[in-house]
Amino acid sequence: MLKSQPNLLNNLPNNMLEKLRTIALQKSQDYPDEHFKIRGIWRIDYHCQPNQWERDLLCGIWIVQTLGQGCCYVDYQGSYLNEDLIGQDARYAKPQHLWAEIALLDSVYSVFKSEPDNSFTFTGNARDKASIRARFIAELVKLELLKMGKNKVVQIGVLGNLLKQCQEFDIDVVGTDFDPDLVRCGINDVTVYHADQNEQRIQEADIVLVTGMTLATNTLQGIIDTAHRYGKKIILFTATGAHFAEAYCNTFGIDVVFSETLPHYMFQGFSTINVFRKKIATSPE
Repeated sequence: MLKSQPNLLNNLPNNMLEKLRTIALQKSQDYPDEHFKIRGIWRIDYHCQPNQWERDLLCGIWIVQTLGQGCCYVDYQGSYLNEDLIGQDARYAKPQHLWAEIALLDSVYSVFKSEPDNSFTFTGNARDKASIRARFIAELVKLELLKMGKNKVVQIGVLGNLLKQCQEFDIDVVGTDFDPDLVRCGINDVTVYHADQNEQRIQEADIVLVTGMTLATNTLQGIIDTAHRYGKKIILFTATGAHFAEAYCNTFGIDVVFSETLPHYMFQGFSTINVFRKKIATSPE
């Protein structure tokens, strides 16, 4: 996953988040205010390596509960939310941290009904689920490439299992990331470039495969803009802001979103990935 310095992003505007909030305020008019009451806030710090194909992960997860649950992954921060938001309306609460704000807004979107194009539910232990999840995503990426008659992918925000599964489908894949260790050594015999080369790697790729954590590092909009400028297909896999999937497709022009809602793959038991696709407008006959 992308490493950055989110503490430096707290006071920077996130235009995607503002658009998502505007959409949420409009959609929420059809729901009771009580649905958006903040009932719980969790922060989980985890250090794990689910299997040999993944890097050693050190992350934090913010989880906010209204009727449903929203979440945001960040690099480990070591700081906590100092304000009491329980009982407030998640649509209007304004925490000081960007990642807490994303989790709050995602919890708002969790209330809205959505219609994925298809869903995939899987179960087991974290070791096996990490591979199952990655294979499901890589297989659909390969199908998209076959439709295009092309085969080059840049994976932005590196996930080791996903790169391995792409290789197994003979996808020509490279990664980009902020993590200097990944850039120096690569992972699973895949070359990883520094994220400052995103534009060049997007230009060379046929599909841009992006982690949703880029929303928390305030880089997702730039990636979308660059991909659109070069006419590249965008596929997003996301646990951060997973409930934004329909808006990502219909408002921001992302072609396919793999939305993984809680509980995620690293937890024992069942997990679900919902697949959303950008709707193609048709002209009336």
